[in-house]
Amino acid sequence: MSDLIGGGNIHLLRHLIETLARTDLGTMDKLQAVYKMSLAHRMSAVGYAIAPLLEEVVASGPFAGMSYALAASEGCIIPKLVGSYEAELHDDLRIVAASNYETVLNIGCAEGYYAVGFARAMPMATVHAWDVDETARRRTMENAERNGVSGRMIISDKVKPTHFAQFDGQRVFVLCDIEGAEFELLNPEIAPALRKFDMIVELHPGSGRDIELFIKRFEASHDTELRRPTLRDPNAYEVLARLPLFDRVLALTERLEETPWAILKSKVDC
Repeated sequence: MSDLIGGGNIHLLRHLIETLARTDLGTMDKLQAVYKMSLAHRMSAVGYAIAPLLEEVVASGPFAGMSYALAASEGCIIPKLVGSYEAELHDDLRIVAASNYETVLNIGCAEGYYAVGFARAMPMATVHAWDVDETARRRTMENAERNGVSGRMIISDKVKPTHFAQFDGQRVFVLCDIEGAEFELLNPEIAPALRKFDMIVELHPGSGRDIELFIKRFEASHDTELRRPTLRDPNAYEVLARLPLFDRVLALTERLEETPWAILKSKVDC
């Protein structure tokens, strides 16, 4: 298992040469592009090597035992199957699963890790899953069917602030990961029902997207906490033991940039 890249080297080398030959990029931009390209290629190779050992079942974590297809619509898949995915949230997710929420809103569901996981863990809840990508929606439904929960899931393409009013009066939990659009969508001044919802929101700061201002929106209505990513222990997962140390680290890598989470617990009664 030491040579995980194999014949893909030629394809990678061609892209590296093309990147280095570009005249519209400076030296540092070229080096950064080459680094990301090489790392992504190696991560993909590690994924292919370890995937057969995972048998398309989540090995550990709050959704252990969930049947889960290897095809990812966005982001990583191996950390989800290993059970290390977003481990910073695991205690919060277990609390959510043990609570009597009537409704779960998963905004940006990708291929359904959270939507299907919550549907399995919360048999009395209805799960609404949104994603603008058609492939993501299709794979979410496929994973829901694999786990026998499709009858309690409603899968749609796009959520708007006006949609939240229909859940007013229900006990609602929201998990949101929409690559920066959360700053526009989740505004209690526009959608007052949000003041009553418990939420975990992955934040993607950038131009015009300030984390502190986002948290401040909810200070009057929620107990708020900012949770940041932490390092993974590459020796903590038995299924990875056959890999070299560097490849174990890559197998557990979820993203190359830091994206913190806002943990928002409503202080307002339904």
